Amino acid sequence: MKLMKLFLVAFCAAMMLAFTCFAEEKPTPAATQQERPDQAQATPSTAPGAMVTQTPGEAVTPTYGPTASQVPGTTAAQAGSSDVEIKQTFEEEIKSDNGTLLCVIAYSRPVFTGNSKASKKIERTYAKEEKAMRKDANQLKKKAEAEYVRAGEAGEKFIGPAYYQVNAAKTYEKHDVISFVSRGSKFEFGAHPGNWIEGDTFDLKTGDRLRIDDVLNVNKNNAADIISREFGLVFGSKLNKNNREYMLEQSGLNAVFALQEDGVHIYYNEDTISHAFGIPDLIIPYTRTDLVKAPFAI
Repeated sequence: MKLMKLFLVAFCAAMMLAFTCFAEEKPTPAATQQERPDQAQATPSTAPGAMVTQTPGEAVTPTYGPTASQVPGTTAAQAGSSDVEIKQTFEEEIKSDNGTLLCVIAYSRPVFTGNSKASKKIERTYAKEEKAMRKDANQLKKKAEAEYVRAGEAGEKFIGPAYYQVNAAKTYEKHDVISFVSRGSKFEFGAHPGNWIEGDTFDLKTGDRLRIDDVLNVNKNNAADIISREFGLVFGSKLNKNNREYMLEQSGLNAVFALQEDGVHIYYNEDTISHAFGIPDLIIPYTRTDLVKAPFAI
């Protein structure tokens, strides 16, 4: 009997000791996002320079009006070149006395604010282009005002407003090279608006604008032949033979191009194939090491 009592006393003491230890053990506090970044909620994002992949040969249908970060196929300026920002440097609406909207001007471009020689040189290049744009825009405003008066005197409906829109975006920044694409649209009372794409690529060390032979293995003697051959492989079935010379003119050392994440994009005027087709965008992937120069080739 005494043995049984001793057993019960020992058992109760052991249980009390175990309960006390369990009660004193505190759970580890939940880690904050700063302490456990790997546990933070994932936020969808796009890698700098990433773009929507375009199937070679697919017609380009630019979208105008949104900010640079919303323009399909391009990205807004990303961290990396801290002295450049995409800014809307000119915006204006012209209305008649009764409030009719006659003309809309919206222009964005890369603005370089750095103090380096290269940065200042690139900024001068864009400032010069903006000056020419403003002159063109002023002519369009006058044309819109004159058309409004003419339509009123003739008893016709004013078909407007006229507009001049340019949206810029940074598309590439690697190997001390930076690229921008500017997508433009202009309506001046014709059958349809005119659309275009401009590409600019600069050496960040010198501020010089690169030519197509700086990124592709071509020269003045063979550039048109090589690039037009690539054009034919993608768009040949759509190209009217009467437009071949027009295409060749845009395939030489004066080719309009920009670097993007998927390759070298060479842009043609929208009437190169047909107005309905849109703007041909010839993509030379960086994997084409036979054609793309180092350090861009991969």
